[in-house]
Amino acid sequence: YYNSDKTRRYLLQLINRSEYILLELPLSAPEEKYVFDEIVKSNMYGIYAVSTTEDKEAILLKRGFTGSCKILLSKPKKFDLRNGLILASGTTIYDDKYGYVAFYPKSQDSGVFIYGPYTILLPGTYKVTFLIKVTSFDINKDRSIGLIDVADNYGREILESKEILSSDIQVGKWQNYTLIIHINDIKKSVEFRVIVKPNIEMYFANVIVERVIA
Repeated sequence: YYNSDKTRRYLLQLINRSEYILLELPLSAPEEKYVFDEIVKSNMYGIYAVSTTEDKEAILLKRGFTGSCKILLSKPKKFDLRNGLILASGTTIYDDKYGYVAFYPKSQDSGVFIYGPYTILLPGTYKVTFLIKVTSFDINKDRSIGLIDVADNYGREILESKEILSSDIQVGKWQNYTLIIHINDIKKSVEFRVIVKPNIEMYFANVIVERVIA
């Protein structure tokens, strides 16, 4: 069993003997998570190559490697209520274009609307795009109606954030709101959050995360 000292010793022996280690994200088995945590903690391996599809990411790690990571394939990753994101307040509603989306009613107090999925992000620069629609608000021009951010360590480390201003809104239309984040080390619990102020009626469809390749 994974929790046994014998299993942990065996996994550590494999790590210490290996020149290369190949992992697939998201990590599923406890053994994979243990190996990944030990690799990050030991700092003995560098990320040699990465291949990303919409729902999976393969990482090849090489012992002692300190060079630039090879990007073999880089496709945007989409997160929504069916793929990791969590509805904190409000409800779901069907949209003809995007299927089931999150809905934050005007009667709701201010608070967190969307959060999660506590995913892993590797070093690099990313474009993070939130797809949001506002259908009603009672706030003066150029005032904040909410906030989007990207955070790690269960919200303790804010990687980037942006206020959504009433002057940015085209009422009743789906709009993209984008953040650019720069990551220098592996982040193990990244979440994408939408925070809404009172007297706002808002819909949320998804977040697209795309690696920016120089």
